[in-house]
Amino acid sequence: FDYVILSQTLQIVRDPLKVLHEMMRVGCRVIVAFPNFGYWSVRLSLLWSGRAPRTKHLPYEWYNSPNIHVLTVTDFEQLVSEQGITVDKAFFVRGGRQVRLIPNLFADSAVYLLRA
Repeated sequence: FDYVILSQTLQIVRDPLKVLHEMMRVGCRVIVAFPNFGYWSVRLSLLWSGRAPRTKHLPYEWYNSPNIHVLTVTDFEQLVSEQGITVDKAFFVRGGRQVRLIPNLFADSAVYLLRA
């Protein structure tokens, strides 16, 4: 395949590393998009309430959330680096607008174009 796309799903699969490797195996390029749990409002919500954060993009309670892995932009970039995966392009967004400044803090979602 020319492209394999995984959108807003990496955080809910049981074995994200296995899924990522399979995507890299079958595709020339891989697009991965995920919610950034490092977004400032998620951090602030946890700090102030002392409870699992709930936001517009993460509206679930801790016990009924499909999200079984909590990852940030920094976590994902470290993972792909350790796996020898090349990031061709990264795009960060908040509310439909591109975020360029400190995306791990100010973007609520991340999109990566990867290749082996």
